[in-house]
Amino acid sequence: MTSVAIDTLKTAKSLEGAGFGKSQAETLATTIAEASTSAHEELVTKDFLKAELASTKTDLVRWLLASQLVLVALLAALANFTKLLG
Repeated sequence: MTSVAIDTLKTAKSLEGAGFGKSQAETLATTIAEASTSAHEELVTKDFLKAELASTKTDLVRWLLASQLVLVALLAALANFTKLLG
């Protein structure tokens, strides 16, 4: 994934031009750049999401099939138990 670089010097100068003090402008520009970088690192791609969704779907199907097999086994055991009583 490509990263978008923020020109902190240009940003600081723009902030100074808008009335911020030099120290405030530099601090704010640095903070914006760091926040942008850390937020960008948390992003995921569509391919990653598709892979996770496929994995989750597979797990869900396996769980459903296993639970259905258990249900069939329980019903068969119940049927045999009722034969013994009857």
